[in-house]
Amino acid sequence: MKDFNSLGTDCWVDITSVGQKLILKCKKAGADAVKFQMWRAKDLYSSNHSNWNIIKKSELSFDKARKLKDFSDNIGIEFFCSVFYFPFCQAKNPEYRSSTRFQLGNSPISARSVSLHTKPDPQGKPGFLRVDTVHQGDAPNGAKGVYHINLVDEVTQWEVIVSVGQIAESFLKPALEIALELFPFQILGFHSDNGSEYINEFVARLLLGMGVEQTKGRSRHCNDNALIESKNGSAVRKWWGYAFIHQSFANRLNTVNIEHLMPYLNFHHPCAFAMEIVAPNGKRRKKYPHDQYKTPLEKFLSLKNPAQYLKPCVTLEALKKWAAEKTPNQAARELQEARRQTLKTVLDASATMS
Repeated sequence: MKDFNSLGTDCWVDITSVGQKLILKCKKAGADAVKFQMWRAKDLYSSNHSNWNIIKKSELSFDKARKLKDFSDNIGIEFFCSVFYFPFCQAKNPEYRSSTRFQLGNSPISARSVSLHTKPDPQGKPGFLRVDTVHQGDAPNGAKGVYHINLVDEVTQWEVIVSVGQIAESFLKPALEIALELFPFQILGFHSDNGSEYINEFVARLLLGMGVEQTKGRSRHCNDNALIESKNGSAVRKWWGYAFIHQSFANRLNTVNIEHLMPYLNFHHPCAFAMEIVAPNGKRRKKYPHDQYKTPLEKFLSLKNPAQYLKPCVTLEALKKWAAEKTPNQAARELQEARRQTLKTVLDASATMS
């Protein structure tokens, strides 16, 4: 504490300079690594605070953390940083703040380096998502249709569907934030194809800030994203069809998605889970035994100690309670009715816009 106090009042103004001094002291003391806390002033303080200007200058932003990372690399000490990320719990408890650990990369973020060409290996852990976009089509006159962002967990097949009017950053970023919040367990991986809607800097920064590994499909491996492609048909197309729906109705669709479709898919709709059989000659075959047809919730609960994967503020008892609120038939009927009423309105209105 003496060394820290000796740094003077600058520790609350020039955080980069102070950080470099602390890192150098740790290196001289024989430390193998240093860890800092990235934070934004607006997340913790009101702009009306009497010391707002000083607080704002002392925040540890991504750019400042990058400078500290470069400094650490130059003197040969490993640099770690954690970030505040709390939108999921903020809705339930505004005072809650969660911290996710991640290591800054060695090179600046770019569209070419934001993710790896590899197939994720969850090793039985939930939280590794497969992601794709489904377009509801454009009208002959050029009017744009709605887009559906489909996210499926590889292990449990837990599925989240969010509709957006466009796949531009201003639409996609808040939609992805909401979609990732809707999963009850911690997100560890984010795998998509090579589409530019996900392979870009703003998505990379979003996932990096959450400590989520981003990967993308490999060339000439069309089955890398087979799970999400099948879900595009069995979930998105089955319930929303192929007809043109104008982009302005994205929020109407999201009401059905969140209140009816996702609860039905995750709590009541069974999915097939494969068992891999290896023959004596080394050939691998997949079988789908009857006892491996489970809902995503049932599959999640069947994992060893599933509570360890849950996000803060989510409990197994809460998930079971939500699932028990309706029978499968009741949830299906309510979903069908909500879908019928919504499509009757939006398809008629979309037809006048095409």
